[in-house]
Amino acid sequence: MQVLRGLAHVHARHVVHCDLKPGNLFFARGSSVVKTGDFGLARRSASAARAEGRFDCVGTPTYAAPEQQRGEVTCASDMFSVGIILYEVRTPPLRHPFVETHKHGVYRAQQPTTCSR
Repeated sequence: MQVLRGLAHVHARHVVHCDLKPGNLFFARGSSVVKTGDFGLARRSASAARAEGRFDCVGTPTYAAPEQQRGEVTCASDMFSVGIILYEVRTPPLRHPFVETHKHGVYRAQQPTTCSR
């Protein structure tokens, strides 16, 4: 829930994290407060980017939403990543929901991606 509140805060400011994954979620020292870190790849949302004429697609491919891999960065892209994380946490042992799909789709999903339009 804390991750979603944090995302609501940044999304209200038209910022998309672009690289949500378990490695970018941290517990604050000495507490149970969850923090979202590594905003190094964060971008303005699609509506703000459209006004600037800039679209970027970055992040960890296995957590990136399909539209993000096409270069369309939106707040929904972050929500897709949260869904993947929740699936992994709730499906013991920890596993990605798309690992057992067609081998070509998995191969494409695991390739580094940098897209620009």
